[in-house]
Amino acid sequence: MCPQKTSTAKFEGNSGARPWDGVRVPEQVWNVSQHAHFLANGRRTSDVLILLITVLIPLGFTGCVQRRLIVRSQPEGALVTIDNQSVGRTPVPVPYTYAGTREIQLEKDGYKTVKVRERIRPKWYDKFPLSFFSNNLALREIRDERVLDFQMEPRTQVQENQLLDRANDLRTNVERGTVTAPIR
Repeated sequence: MCPQKTSTAKFEGNSGARPWDGVRVPEQVWNVSQHAHFLANGRRTSDVLILLITVLIPLGFTGCVQRRLIVRSQPEGALVTIDNQSVGRTPVPVPYTYAGTREIQLEKDGYKTVKVRERIRPKWYDKFPLSFFSNNLALREIRDERVLDFQMEPRTQVQENQLLDRANDLRTNVERGTVTAPIR
């Protein structure tokens, strides 16, 4: 084991002797405290600040992409279901995380149900490898809003006489063993 150099720490003051006066401090500890004093008062303080600034400032510029799908219909008030999840009535903004194909269904009393598979393509900044930078390091928020408009058609009202005639025809065909394709 190597012998340690020691220094005697003396503190000056007007209050007389203190409990730590005359304590023998190892040389290594003395050098660390001198180094800390140098950091606090010397050129290295600016180096530390520059290092902190270059590390912390970019963390403040974390990117963010806000993606939103806005579903509108004519007439308004249709119940919207996206990928078998009810999301509200039109017009409705729906946040989404990734692009892809969505199954969208709109329902409203008195109107035909609309079912579509809508492909949402990624924007240029949402494709690999640029997506990493736009999602994490962009200097400002990026907003991606897609608007989907749907025109709903009124449901055709079948007259009662036509409906009864059609039901009787189907009953007769079933009794004979022949079934025709339904009229659309």
